[in-house]
Amino acid sequence: MAYTLGEAAKACGMSKAGIAKALANNKVSATKDAFGRWQIDPAELHRVYPSKFSNVDGGAPQANAEVARLKAVVDVLERLCRQVEGERDNLREQNTRLTALLTDQSQQAPKRKGWFTHW
Repeated sequence: MAYTLGEAAKACGMSKAGIAKALANNKVSATKDAFGRWQIDPAELHRVYPSKFSNVDGGAPQANAEVARLKAVVDVLERLCRQVEGERDNLREQNTRLTALLTDQSQQAPKRKGWFTHW
């Protein structure tokens, strides 16, 4: 998600004029949207100016929302992983039992009499 000029200024603790000057001097590259507003990629901005937020909890609201969304996704994936592992274990148990049954039947099969068993 790209920064606007104001968001970029807040993200690095600078003024909007300072960011605009960096854009004019080609220190930072950016594009303008259909409404003429700057769209600055965060990675491009922070390549030149470090973020003033050192941790996520004190970070930009957009970053906090993204972190919260990703944590929710991780929770769902961990729950699905546990479910799949449980199903795998059940199938492994069932496979072991069925293999044991088949093995027992083959060992107890009666011997067939051949052609010349009476000799």
